Amino acid sequence: MRSTLYGLMGTWRPSRVNCHTKASLPQATLFSSPPPSTHENMAIELLVEVLDNSPTECPRKADLCPRPLPVELHRDIVQNVDDRATLLALCITSCVFKAEAERALYHSITEVLTKADDLTTVHLAFLRTVATIRRLAGLVHTYHLPNITLCDGDVKTGFPYLVRSALQGMVNLRELWVGLQIGEIGPSSCIFEGCKFQLESLRLGLTCRPGEFAPFLEGQRELRQLTVNFCSDAQDLSISVCPNIKLLQGNRHAIDALLPQLNVRTLIYSPDTYEMNESLAHLSGPLGQLQVLSLGGHYMRPSLHVLAPFLTSLEYLELVSLHPFPASVPSARIDDLNCVSQSGEIEVVCQLPSLRGLVLTEALSLNAWERRPSIVASIFSRCPNLCFIDIQKVYFRGCAQPYQRWILAAGSNTPISEESPIPQDVVRQMFTPCSQH
Repeated sequence: MRSTLYGLMGTWRPSRVNCHTKASLPQATLFSSPPPSTHENMAIELLVEVLDNSPTECPRKADLCPRPLPVELHRDIVQNVDDRATLLALCITSCVFKAEAERALYHSITEVLTKADDLTTVHLAFLRTVATIRRLAGLVHTYHLPNITLCDGDVKTGFPYLVRSALQGMVNLRELWVGLQIGEIGPSSCIFEGCKFQLESLRLGLTCRPGEFAPFLEGQRELRQLTVNFCSDAQDLSISVCPNIKLLQGNRHAIDALLPQLNVRTLIYSPDTYEMNESLAHLSGPLGQLQVLSLGGHYMRPSLHVLAPFLTSLEYLELVSLHPFPASVPSARIDDLNCVSQSGEIEVVCQLPSLRGLVLTEALSLNAWERRPSIVASIFSRCPNLCFIDIQKVYFRGCAQPYQRWILAAGSNTPISEESPIPQDVVRQMFTPCSQH
């Protein structure tokens, strides 16, 4: 380009003079031949100055390399990756993002995030990895161990000890769910031996022996949510600490043993066998402190009649099915409006002085679902403090249905239903301490 410009200039060519010295030199020394007109001179000088300052060599390879990203941006970038396969690829291939990718990959190992054809293979590989590499075990904050199938005899025998070794390395673990019946293949207490984590949430699908479980529980001072079933009566169990537990879920044995010793505000009563309407007078004190109660499960539960006299502070109640009275009659859904009064539990609901929300799960038959406006109106008319009623839609083919929320119209006593259905997981959030005000 430079030679072309000089060729167009003809015989006139500028001298090679530093642009910073041109102003101080006589005009005759700047050119080798008589200069053109003033305007042409200024234009040509400007072009030559630009050409003189342009690079004459190819840039070095190092100049083409992008600048490294600031370290503080690595985490922001990795946090936007929600695919575990991508996180694993980053751990293997990227020295830049490996540390943050490992942190994100191992932070939460849950059943939802580890969908695979063979959950057993996935979780066995994970447990063996963190049991061997303590650095990775320290990254785990949430672990959900589902009810996987163990067929190999050697694996089945050593599995509780593999779980224990892995948990011992998870020193930063905050949430642990164990769905496997470990108690069937070894002592349930052995998986917690030597563990140094401080849990905030513990959910055990296994059935525990109260005496074996108590020493571990006493060391969990940060625990806020506990799900456990005891295999035997343990009313004489003494738990000296656990001041922060606000949610307790369990069977009758666990509730009898733990509820009087804990400052619980949410109780999820999950009976595991047929339970008669036995007296609960020994639980009158802690039942009177409850703000949230979910009453029901897969088995026959006590009638609300037994608990209602003590539920003086209850604000939110879930009834799984509606039970007739007396208790000798099996649980059932409401089939028609007459059954609403015959069941008796709706009558008891209307006697709870502080009730603000009612959830009916698996409660209505198809016949009653068609006439739910009358059922809802009857409940609202007798519960002055009630704000909403969530009714689960009728089951079809065993699939859980969402809920329909009913509220009172503004300035009216007429209940209306919200247009959008409420997913089951949203309703369940009512039964977590963080959602309670």
